[in-house]
Amino acid sequence: MLRAGGFEDMSAESWRVRGEMLKELGVGVADVIALYRADSGRVDDPAVRAGVMGALEKVRKKPGVVRVTSYYTSGARTLVSRDRTATFVIVTLAGDNQARQETFERIRGDFSVEGLAVAFGGFVPVNESLYQTIGRDLRHAELIAFPVTGVLLLVIFGSPVAATPGSVTTSTRFI
Repeated sequence: MLRAGGFEDMSAESWRVRGEMLKELGVGVADVIALYRADSGRVDDPAVRAGVMGALEKVRKKPGVVRVTSYYTSGARTLVSRDRTATFVIVTLAGDNQARQETFERIRGDFSVEGLAVAFGGFVPVNESLYQTIGRDLRHAELIAFPVTGVLLLVIFGSPVAATPGSVTTSTRFI
């Protein structure tokens, strides 16, 4: 299984600055962006607002969640679509890449709101999708490479017995 991570040096000054900005200013990376789209109605409707706020309250209380920013809590019009049928929520998570990935896996279901479609973007979901694709591609490559390697070993060594890894011996002589 592939693990998230390896892109950040937690001892680097930039990592410490990220932590300080998050602590002092409440500004951080958009680890998860949840896009809520109303099937009918608008994001200003009381039922939609109550549903999203209820889901976000569950998310906010989970361990590893540092900050949840929404149109409803910030009033930022940039978090709402022009036709007012969709709204973005920005979630900042704690920890390194692996910890943020694990937190997202735990809280993903908490974003659900009846009557609203939710889609995810941001650093963590994009990495998750990337790792799934890489893992699937590696399995596919192994399925192709194994038979080809076996045929090549047969051709090179001339017999199935000679082509097996245990049959190859080497000797070293010192004069």
